[in-house]
Order: sequence, then C-alpha cells, then structure tokens
Amino acid sequence: MNVRATEICLFRNMEGDKVRNVKFLRDTPAFPTDEKTLLQVLSVETDGEFFPLEEPKLRMEVIGDSITSGEGCSGAEREMTWNSFCFNAVDHYAYMAAKELGAVYHCISQSSWGVFCSWEGNEQQAIPLYYEQVCGLLNGERNKELGALEKWDFQKFQPDVVVVNLGTNDGSGTRDMEKVEKAVIDFLRKIRACNPESIRDICLTKRQRRYWQKKSGRFLAAARMFLLNEQKIMVNYL
Repeated sequence: MNVRATEICLFRNMEGDKVRNVKFLRDTPAFPTDEKTLLQVLSVETDGEFFPLEEPKLRMEVIGDSITSGEGCSGAEREMTWNSFCFNAVDHYAYMAAKELGAVYHCISQSSWGVFCSWEGNEQQAIPLYYEQVCGLLNGERNKELGALEKWDFQKFQPDVVVVNLGTNDGSGTRDMEKVEKAVIDFLRKIRACNPESIRDICLTKRQRRYWQKKSGRFLAAARMFLLNEQKIMVNYL
C-alpha cells in the first residue's frame, strides 16, 4: 500500500444509460497497535451522476469479534495462522445476512475481543468500552485528529435490529463469570439506551452454546435475566 495519496479507478468504460452500484470495502478491521496505517477517502471524482440509494428494507447493526470480522473466511480451509490476509469483509454471516434481507448494516467488531475482556484477559480490550465512539480503540494523534475518539452520533443510523455475537474470547480470558455476567447486562442496557427502538438479537454458534453451558451458565443466564424486563431481545443460535 502506498504511503501517499493515490488515485484508484473503481469504475470505467460502462454504458451511460444504466444505473450501477459501487461498493468500496476494506477487508481488515482497525488495528489498535498500528497508529500509522489507515485508509482515508479524500475525494471522489466522476464524469457521471450520483443518484440517491434505494431505501433499504431493514437497518442492521452487527457487533462481534473475529467471527463477525470475517477472520478465516479467506485462505486455505485449515490455515490457523493469524494474519490479516485471512480476513474477508463479504464472505461472513453479517454481510451475507444483510444482503439476503435487503438491509444496510453497520459492523462493529474486533478480533480476539470480548464483552468483558480479550482472549488474553485484557479488560481494556472489550467492545462495550468503545461502542459509543467513532473508532475509539485506535491510538495516535493522527487518528485523534481525524475524529476516531469522538462520540458517535447514534441518530445518524438507528438500526431496526442489533445483532450481538460475543463471548468466545471472554471464556478464554477470565474465570470470573460474575464480571462477565455483569458486563453482558451492562452492555445490553447500553445498546438499548443508544438504540431505543431496535430489536436486540443475541446470536451464538452451536459451539459457543455448548462451551458456555459446560463452562458456566452465567453468560446465557445473564441474557435470559435481561429478557424478563425487556421484550425486544431474542437469543438465537447460528
């Protein structure tokens, strides 16, 4: 990747009598330990016309870890080495679900992070701590100048559905299930406060469900406890 401003042609030599959609995607999530690497769109040039997007059938927000970041969706099937090459922004459940539902979606995810701590037990690497910022997990003055640490205006995007898939890394990073339980409930409350009209959908894979049932029932119990006073939360299994 060049370290200077570069022109990239996304679209050329198309008939002028048709409307087309163009997607511009970055495959990898933000890296907290990398203060220099960024993808910044400075301007867009065209000799055609821009038209308003069609109104989506649904608005989704998806919150998660490496599963939601698309880790492992590229490369050899049994390749287990962690590297940015194996991330894929389109061949994972969040993107595919949004496409099937005709939805526009926001994705908030970070590989190895959890709802209380990371898989290494770092309690500062938890999604809820940065949920209300533009991209608060980034470091460095440049990212600060670009607004990464600013408060996110939730009125810009009010989802109909918020999907949460977290917990895998918490199970590896801590044995203090009481703190995990509290973190789950606190995060659900935060999501509700920021998105008061949305439906919250807690999604677990079959492996996650078996793991948490074996390790401790607290993670699932916390979600079910919240259900008693909240009619807009569902627990589903992927």
